[in-house]
Amino acid sequence: MADRIVISFDDDIIPEKNNEQVKSGNIDLINTANNPLTENDTIILLRELSEEIRTSEINCYYNATPSLTGFTDTKLKYPEGTESGFNKNYSLELEDEFFSSILINNEFIILSSRTSKVYFVDRFNPESKIIIHFDGSYFEKTGCIIKNDIFLNSLNGIYLLKSGVNPDKEVFKKIFTPADGTFIWSNLNVFKENLLFLTYDGAKKADLFLTDKFTGDKIFNFTFNAVKHLSGSILVALNKFYVFADSFTFIFEAAEDGEIKVSRNDLDFEINPETKFIAIKNKLYINDSSGNVFYSDLKGKEFVLHNSGIKTPYLNSLMGFGNVIFNGSLGGWKVFDTNGMEIFSHPDIDENKIAEDDPRQSACRQVTAEAVRTQFGMVPDQVLDARNKVRNYQQSSRDQQQVSDCNQPH
Repeated sequence: MADRIVISFDDDIIPEKNNEQVKSGNIDLINTANNPLTENDTIILLRELSEEIRTSEINCYYNATPSLTGFTDTKLKYPEGTESGFNKNYSLELEDEFFSSILINNEFIILSSRTSKVYFVDRFNPESKIIIHFDGSYFEKTGCIIKNDIFLNSLNGIYLLKSGVNPDKEVFKKIFTPADGTFIWSNLNVFKENLLFLTYDGAKKADLFLTDKFTGDKIFNFTFNAVKHLSGSILVALNKFYVFADSFTFIFEAAEDGEIKVSRNDLDFEINPETKFIAIKNKLYINDSSGNVFYSDLKGKEFVLHNSGIKTPYLNSLMGFGNVIFNGSLGGWKVFDTNGMEIFSHPDIDENKIAEDDPRQSACRQVTAEAVRTQFGMVPDQVLDARNKVRNYQQSSRDQQQVSDCNQPH
């Protein structure tokens, strides 16, 4: 939970907080008139990127990708990105409760709160924002952005705002309402550009839904029981999606004709709130309560978990990209290759969580050098050293692969 949302811009002025008025169902434009931003303050980054961003089609998901990897490729480079892209912080004191991650499209930074409010911060005019109050709707999970269209999920409904439309409660369309006695349990995900999510009664009955993203019409529904724990995320990889609960996983595989086949696979450990799972390089990775990380071949005919060789007690985060895996724990954070070999580690007892619970994390987060120092206990030079080690390892792996490919018969 966080009551302070920090958004990076290229301004030297931290505007004073103004009184905010929130009217149910209406738009309120709040200006930081006491300390307005000037063209010189905002032009450093936005001049060359603003038009490109406005015309781009942006997708934004919980934990960055449908495969929950926590990684999004950008044009920002390191370390120059910290100098030209991440400068001073522009702060908004929202005095609200946020259990969901930040979303972003080509126009707005979107935050949905537990107190029924949705905030739209203009990406190119950060001195103003729009607040819409949805009475009785509690936003505790993260929605998604599909080609700039905004999808938000409260406990009792899923809402759609088409891109290019000025935010207003009247133009939001409620496209899904869960059955009586149930509520929307999971973050939204996307499968073949349709919405994927779970509903739950909090005790036993769970439903997986695949619905049309514009109408909410049901495309596929599967009902099952979950007694001990039902994960709040669905993992999507290749032509499959995975639901984890209790001590089993359901695998949903879409055939070319559109038919979805379901298989249940028992696990040797129980799913709990600390269970993390991602999919990279055609492998699914998941941890047990002892911090052992297992993997399964996404292209295999059977779901079989193999020990990756990675064990991190008190593991609290799991992310990855390319051929590297990151994890964080009470003792620090580490980097491994996909074969379980440790590449780099950094001991840190102050702040090391790089998982989805951190409000600074999302596909759309911006991190300053100071935030890196706070989050990882590292000065920029140390971060550069760590990234260079990972980059060198990746280049070495690519070189070895090229040599291997050259030695193959043609």
